[in-house]
Amino acid sequence: MRQTRATQLPLSAGWSEHKHSRELEEISSLLDAHPQILEVVKEELVGKRRTNTGRDGMTCEQVLRVAVLKRLHRLDYRTLAFHLADSRSFRTFARLPLGKTPSFEALASNVKRLGIRTWEKLNMLLMRQALDERLDTGRKVRTDSTVVDSPIHAPTDSWLLWDSVRVLSRLMSKLQETFPVCGWRWHDHRRAAKRQWMVVMYAKGEDKDRARQRGYRRLVKLTERVLGYAKKMADEARALSLTPSAERLVAAALSEELTHYIPLVQQIIAQTRSRVLEGRKVPAKEKLTSIFEPHTDIIVKDRRETRFGHKVTLTSTGSNLIADCVIDRGNPADATLAVRSIERVSTVLQKVPTAVSFDDGFASKSNLVQIKALGIENVAFHKKCRLRVKEMVKSDRMYRELKNFRAGVEGTISALKRGQGMGRCRWRGWRSFEAYVWNCIVSFNLMQMARMRLGKP
Repeated sequence: MRQTRATQLPLSAGWSEHKHSRELEEISSLLDAHPQILEVVKEELVGKRRTNTGRDGMTCEQVLRVAVLKRLHRLDYRTLAFHLADSRSFRTFARLPLGKTPSFEALASNVKRLGIRTWEKLNMLLMRQALDERLDTGRKVRTDSTVVDSPIHAPTDSWLLWDSVRVLSRLMSKLQETFPVCGWRWHDHRRAAKRQWMVVMYAKGEDKDRARQRGYRRLVKLTERVLGYAKKMADEARALSLTPSAERLVAAALSEELTHYIPLVQQIIAQTRSRVLEGRKVPAKEKLTSIFEPHTDIIVKDRRETRFGHKVTLTSTGSNLIADCVIDRGNPADATLAVRSIERVSTVLQKVPTAVSFDDGFASKSNLVQIKALGIENVAFHKKCRLRVKEMVKSDRMYRELKNFRAGVEGTISALKRGQGMGRCRWRGWRSFEAYVWNCIVSFNLMQMARMRLGKP
């Protein structure tokens, strides 16, 4: 049974006198000011399932508060379970009754169910509360983009081929262990594939290029052979899943997983043949960087290091609160994101800012005209980019002020990445990627608002 919140206040020892406990107490009051968010949490946690049967698990309020605690202190689930059992302030914040502490498995399964709807809605409510309490005016905003990395290793072609062989072989081994009556045999090529992967990775000397080419050919050949085994095994598992046996659910799950990986492995083989063996370039949009995180994009910004993740556009206010965030697929140019960012932040704040500031990548004559048409008086780009100052702002002094104001968003992004762990997503899947980024942003805003209420810088 999933309750929205506890029917009565839990018996706990209350808050301690530590300064971090005071911050948690303020964050708790901020969450209490928006009880309507719990209905959104309930929809994501429960969905259409019945809630009047089964054991009493964590309430919606507890799940939300535990997710905030986890991100504020950058804890893994095992460490979080320990602190919830050991810390008086943690238990009070999470609204956990005495004698009951969720296991780390329960924490993981519940927190990961919170999606982008919960965090976006909560962030909107918090921003409007900040305006009502005059913690922020919402008159000036600044926008910049950054990259959040996916949880993948370096996507070299040899490593992707080795991953393909390893994963397909593991699934086929599990299927054959579950159903030893399979009518045909397949050969395990994992040792041979790993050997060729190491030849490619550690080739040295004058003939290293030739050795790598030879290793790639053998590795591609082994991967194609394993892929053929996987196709036959998937068909056989699909047939077993239709039989009235106790293991049919296992067969259906393994068949579905094999079917998921087969087209990804085919794409990896094709791009390796084109790029390595045939010497043809493969466009970044057509490249697959991971069979585990196929949503990952290749992000190249100017002459900086190539990143593998997603571009995130952040809009910050004068008090360093993140008013809005957009996670894009692909690698869109910054110039295409400026107008959308201002339209979204105007909806969040329920008012049009009077001044906005952008990095030079957002600058264009078209963006300036469209943003001015929204009713914004002063629009400044970090570099003029053939735009006159009088076209953007009222005076040179205002232009200098907005340029200096824009620089503050760099510190906000740094605080998000260092303090909240937003530099690299630790959760798997596109839905979890979105939820992870928004979880970092909401936790950051809660801490900023709590400190402003307490009078801290």
